[in-house]
Amino acid sequence: MSHPVVWLAMTVAVIAHTLAAICFKTAAQQKGRLILKYFLIGNIIGFLGPLCTAIALRNNNPNLVLATMEGIGGVFFVVVLNRVFNERLTGRQWLSIFVLIFGTVLLQFGPDSHLP
Repeated sequence: MSHPVVWLAMTVAVIAHTLAAICFKTAAQQKGRLILKYFLIGNIIGFLGPLCTAIALRNNNPNLVLATMEGIGGVFFVVVLNRVFNERLTGRQWLSIFVLIFGTVLLQFGPDSHLP
């Protein structure tokens, strides 16, 4: 599997997980049949996450792939939910976001850290 495909699969997985979480949070705030609508949409979108994760893990270092996805995914998830639902982040939370970004960047440097 080529390098761009791995990164594309990881990106789609992170976006799918985040969009599914937005659907589930929106479903929790709704009433009536809208709950079911958002729940189903979240599950359909969420299916792409594990599927793309499996594609990214194929013939690649699982420690690096999963750690990169968790680092990028955690940051993306918090920032998107902050923007979509106008949830306030404290200075300590922003600091932890920058630490996650720094740690994810450090993963890319090292003897066994290359993604093919």
